[in-house]
Amino acid sequence: MTKWEEYGLRPSDVSIVGHQLVAICEEMALALVRAAYSSIVREGKDCSTALLDRTGRVIAQAQRIPVQLASLSAVAHSAIAAIGDELPGRDGFILTNDPYSGAQHLNDLILLAPIYAPAPPEGDSALLAWTGSVIHLIDIGGAAAGTQTNAKDIVAEGLRIPPMALSKSDLESGWLRQILEANVRVSDQVLGDIQAQRSAAALGVSRYLDLCRRYGGAVVEKISEMIMDYAERVTRDAISELPDGTYEAEDLVESDGLGGGPFPIRAALRIKDDELTIDLTGTAGQAQGPINCPLAATLSAAYSFVLGFVLGDTVFVNDGCYRSVEVVIPERSLVNPSYPAPVHARTNVANRVYSTLKLAFASIDPDRSMAAGQDTPYQYTLSRLDDNGSYEMITGVMFGGWGGSVWGAGLDGVSSHLSNATNLPVEYEEATTTWYRLIEYSIRDGSEGGGRYRGGRGLRRVYEILAPGGTFSAYTDRISVPPRGLFGGGDGAVGGFKIIRRDEVIPLAPLVTEVPLVTGDVVVLESAGGGGWHAEEDLEEATTGA
Repeated sequence: MTKWEEYGLRPSDVSIVGHQLVAICEEMALALVRAAYSSIVREGKDCSTALLDRTGRVIAQAQRIPVQLASLSAVAHSAIAAIGDELPGRDGFILTNDPYSGAQHLNDLILLAPIYAPAPPEGDSALLAWTGSVIHLIDIGGAAAGTQTNAKDIVAEGLRIPPMALSKSDLESGWLRQILEANVRVSDQVLGDIQAQRSAAALGVSRYLDLCRRYGGAVVEKISEMIMDYAERVTRDAISELPDGTYEAEDLVESDGLGGGPFPIRAALRIKDDELTIDLTGTAGQAQGPINCPLAATLSAAYSFVLGFVLGDTVFVNDGCYRSVEVVIPERSLVNPSYPAPVHARTNVANRVYSTLKLAFASIDPDRSMAAGQDTPYQYTLSRLDDNGSYEMITGVMFGGWGGSVWGAGLDGVSSHLSNATNLPVEYEEATTTWYRLIEYSIRDGSEGGGRYRGGRGLRRVYEILAPGGTFSAYTDRISVPPRGLFGGGDGAVGGFKIIRRDEVIPLAPLVTEVPLVTGDVVVLESAGGGGWHAEEDLEEATTGA
């Protein structure tokens, strides 16, 4: 009897249930965004959702933020182990943001909600699965509002929540609510976003139980195993098509915000039959500043590379995709720091790990290669304490150009490979703030690297400050070292931050915290353009992307 016949299934049932699991995750994500309060979640969509089996393995996920999703099972395993037998109740959940317990940085909050069977059979566990979600909290306390780039340890970065099982009342009226209200600047937005997570989790629980009622819980669990096994087979097949060997590359992270840098990121891809080893040995040691990339974020960068360049969109994304991939990450390094190293700006390193792997892959298959782009998001916060003692705060992200590739010109000003967040709409900012205004949002013509296929163009975003007392915080990379072209293509232009104060231009470092602003200041953000792909052969063959 085949495994299909054992459960009375047809092969098509696996595809149908697989798509339904993904649809549940997508519906959770939509519900989360619609219910959110903060700019970074409601408008920037900096959040992710997934379904995990009872042991914490990801079985399905929404197409959201790769750097949040690819290591969600790591934090789930850590959190489930930490709480032991004290599982949360039916209206409870596990909460954590601890980078040293599997999370990534303090602003990314993970919520895991259990899915219990309505009437578990005698002798069987009532736990069927978990819903999982990640949101970027607009503030988590700490020394600076929203974006913290000058901390020397994680204690200064904000409130650290170890994995813990909590109840509905803990958040709605209990000690957790009181702790958050006392420690974060915009508690209404923070608590509202966490409630949005809970609402999304409740929806996911309901939809998963509907699926179990239709097919049976054991069948859904078995199909989840089949989907992961299939993902493993597809990944192994894709790796086996690549030539055996070792392929190496190196890139740089420019600064840690406290005077250190540049920091080398070294990567080797080792292919043997149907297995891939990603080795980051030789990468710089951990930094004093907050660019350190926790283990989970580094794993996400590595796994996201596998999905993007080895697999493509050929399979449901789940933990089965990573079974044939080993990631070697040195301890006490920039890509695996030890407590209490600060980690707030970890995406600077995570994105550079991805771009270094992308560069190494160009030696394996030039026909699936891509030049360097901005690759690192610009995260920024504009904050002001008003006369009533309340904070006005906006946190957003801005992106740059992608590198040119065999597929054509690089995309202009779109989200980086590890992100899928969106920019803040001008209308949203105009409707929610009175102390500044956005006076320009444009594409940076001329920022692209030339070549047969040009790089994508960066963006320019300009704010005019209308009232005193505000501050500007931000972090990014590619401010001194440009995105390199590939195979003779031209380099993209670097980006940067600056303040224009009367007739003076004040350049800012790539990581800045609470730069004071005065009335009349003009704050300029310019993102890098992407590198070009291949030397330009002649004007007729060169693409302009127009």
